[in-house]
Amino acid sequence: MSTFDKPQYAEDFGFLNHTSLPSNIDGLTERHGKFLFIEVKRGEEISPGQLIMLEALSRVPNFTVLVLNSRWVEADKETNSRRVVPYFYRLVVDGVLEDPVLSDDRDFKIRYHQWFATQKRDVWL
Repeated sequence: MSTFDKPQYAEDFGFLNHTSLPSNIDGLTERHGKFLFIEVKRGEEISPGQLIMLEALSRVPNFTVLVLNSRWVEADKETNSRRVVPYFYRLVVDGVLEDPVLSDDRDFKIRYHQWFATQKRDVWL
């Protein structure tokens, strides 16, 4: 279970006054030099710029890139965080956003633990 000592807020890079702003990272896990990058979506589409970034990141050796679609859950007012409730995910492999794979809390947890133990992309297939 994750906890926050202080309320969490989105970072506002508007002062950069640029058409391309930094993207937040929803989830990043490292294990033995291998990385699992997770972008969470709750009904919104991936922007064209973010897709370009995810596609490029998927070509980096030792990175597995996932777009995880979560059901909408109201934010916890104390922590200003929302629980992730998986219902499908998509891998981004070698620059290609793959077809959705149905999932749920249990399935995603099993795959995550398998990835952590092996760091193999194929646990998500």
